[in-house]
Amino acid sequence: EKILKNKILVPVIVGSLWALSRYHTFIVHGIEEPLYLFYLACVFESTISFHVLNMAKDNLVMAFNFHFLFNMSIHLFAIEPIDNEENIIPLVILIILEFIVGAILTYTEHLRKKKIKLETKEEN
Repeated sequence: EKILKNKILVPVIVGSLWALSRYHTFIVHGIEEPLYLFYLACVFESTISFHVLNMAKDNLVMAFNFHFLFNMSIHLFAIEPIDNEENIIPLVILIILEFIVGAILTYTEHLRKKKIKLETKEEN
């Protein structure tokens, strides 16, 4: 159970599996963005999804909603290179923002758990 709550390891594993699960699409249709950017996006989005799921007390509907809204935003704002004349700058900006949000969520989760531990020690 401790491994399943690891806020670094789990998103990396899930993001890696998610990226690898798309290999058949890349073989058949090719890939518009560099593979390393796609991989980073999968890992960083998995980090955010992991924290959304934890904040929602493991409510999958919340995680699905986040995933849907995120994917819809990518298409609405033409972030994919194929949607904006092969320009990868919007995708790079998105990946940087995902990293920042994921880092903030990971850090705040760490602080929250640290506070709970301190409160528990004070009660004992």
